[in-house]
Amino acid sequence: MNLMPLAIAISAFALSPLVTGVAHAQVATDVVCNLCVNNSDLSNNSVTSGRIVDGTIKSNDIAAGGVTTPDIADRAVTFGKLSTAVRDALDGALAHPTKTTVEDSAVGLAEAACPSSRVAISASCLCDDNDGANNFGVLFACLVDGNGALAACFDEAVTFNPTLDPPVAIVQAVCLGAESTDGTPWDPTPAGLAPLSDSTDAVEAQAAWHKAQHDALEARAAELRAKRDAHRARLLD
Repeated sequence: MNLMPLAIAISAFALSPLVTGVAHAQVATDVVCNLCVNNSDLSNNSVTSGRIVDGTIKSNDIAAGGVTTPDIADRAVTFGKLSTAVRDALDGALAHPTKTTVEDSAVGLAEAACPSSRVAISASCLCDDNDGANNFGVLFACLVDGNGALAACFDEAVTFNPTLDPPVAIVQAVCLGAESTDGTPWDPTPAGLAPLSDSTDAVEAQAAWHKAQHDALEARAAELRAKRDAHRARLLD
């Protein structure tokens, strides 16, 4: 038996590119797959943020209610990841309300005006006889009006002494102010407290409104002063 042709045939077959020792996988580029990869096919933490291309997950890719609070790790959504509109809204939100007091005392009637950056919210009042140097007083007005608070006192009729001055009125106004989250002060406006604006229109509107508020305080003071003077005039008759 001549073995030479058989040996040559086997050698040729072994060297053929059809029988190689290394297998090469071909990458398919036209595969269409819908729902072929499920949660059960992925190991825990195998898909991280670094493996997701920016912009590839859209809102319509997430089923209604698909991402809930338990799905989001604590502190995973930071301020910088919020949209500009949301960040602006949070920055401008009212965050730090503060109160301050303004006091005044005067014979017969006292008025305490709040600073222009604050709004009067309450008043505390009393009448004092100044250790007997003034007439004993009866408080007949304690109120907030305009940008401040007022206290007005009548001379007490039974103990009235025409040689003494009217009682001393004392008022304390509580004034409310506020700052937004980013430290921007809020100002009182006709619609309530609002973030401070440096636009010309806003500044002019703020100034006009503050003047109107102060005028309202002065008008009420004049009204109460006239009542006090009329009462004292009746006692002197």
